[in-house]
Amino acid sequence: MKIRALPKPAIALATAALALVDAPALAGVVTFDYAIEFSGGASPEGPVPWLRATFTDVDGSVTLDLTALNLSGTEFVSKWLFNLDPALDPDSLSIAYEDGVVPDSIETEMDDLHGAGGTRFDVLFSFPTSHGPGRFDAGDHSTFLITWTGLGSPLSASSFSFLTSEHGLGPLLSAAHVQGIGEADDSGWVAPSEETPVPEPGTLLLLGTSLLGVARYVRRRTGGR
Repeated sequence: MKIRALPKPAIALATAALALVDAPALAGVVTFDYAIEFSGGASPEGPVPWLRATFTDVDGSVTLDLTALNLSGTEFVSKWLFNLDPALDPDSLSIAYEDGVVPDSIETEMDDLHGAGGTRFDVLFSFPTSHGPGRFDAGDHSTFLITWTGLGSPLSASSFSFLTSEHGLGPLLSAAHVQGIGEADDSGWVAPSEETPVPEPGTLLLLGTSLLGVARYVRRRTGGR
């Protein structure tokens, strides 16, 4: 049986494809865009999404970035709540402030941190309500590093992509309290319209494309169809 050598261009394509296998995978990302007012009677006056929360996998930990995207000049965030995978104990989370607005407090308690309408969450960030540079106003952000202090390393961005339990309104992925809305100084509770996870590494698509190119090239060279 005659063995046909693989042409040099095909070898180059195959080498590139194999290199992609060793390329680092893209970090897992979960993003919440807050575009629903579910309690309180007042919606922020700007265009949706009003707020954004982004969880990103980083070296075995998770970064959380909170951003006031489209609040007005008088609106501010006083509370921001999240859920955790019910198989994990929120008391084993270590949450360290990194940048932006400094919260008044950070609390963790399984299914016992209250939002509006009887909702219960696992993680609560409370921000100042008095007017001044420390308030979470329009255009502000706050960044945190979340690490796991328990056994193993089960924490990832997707660990925060869970709905509230049966208590109160919902179910909800998250909730935030926006105050200072309009001339009447109203407030409202807002929630994500949907979850937008991006956990899959893009290298898989590139690998498949490269291997397909190799196969087509070889078929042409060998007279196959």
